[in-house]
Amino acid sequence: MNKSELKRLIVEFHEYKLPDSIERDIDIDMSTDKVITLVGPRRAGKTYLLYNLIKHLEASGVDRRDMIMINFEDPLVYPFTARDPTIEIYHWKPPGTETDFIIKRGPIIEEAIQVAWDVEDPKTRKREEYGLRDAMKQFGLNHGIIITADHEGKSDSEGAVIEYIPLWQWMLSM
Repeated sequence: MNKSELKRLIVEFHEYKLPDSIERDIDIDMSTDKVITLVGPRRAGKTYLLYNLIKHLEASGVDRRDMIMINFEDPLVYPFTARDPTIEIYHWKPPGTETDFIIKRGPIIEEAIQVAWDVEDPKTRKREEYGLRDAMKQFGLNHGIIITADHEGKSDSEGAVIEYIPLWQWMLSM
């Protein structure tokens, strides 16, 4: 993916007329400082649930340009999943912690990724690093990524490196 393709995806989302949909009685706690990820089987209604959430946010005064919706099935967004059927993506949640994405290629776990929009709050940063380090230790990884809105940097301890990467930069690196 290059910068112009990424810009096109964002502009398309900002200009996209959301389709009509039936409101469901599903409550999602939006008071978290974490990125919300919906996972589930194909054609279960995840996309339309997101459309309804976007409509509610817009009705409450949130500008669409302050939102982004990423479809990981779009080959421009996550091209290696389209090219490599051995890639599997998991959410890992052992007791007391979690890691947003564990990337597995064949039998080997290659990467652990957290997503946090803002890591300036020390509690958020500690929580995200703790979950990521736990996964890195469990799966024998010496490098992990935390995708953020705009924070860049590295944290190095116990022989493991956590890299903070802004979403736009991570997407362009794929």
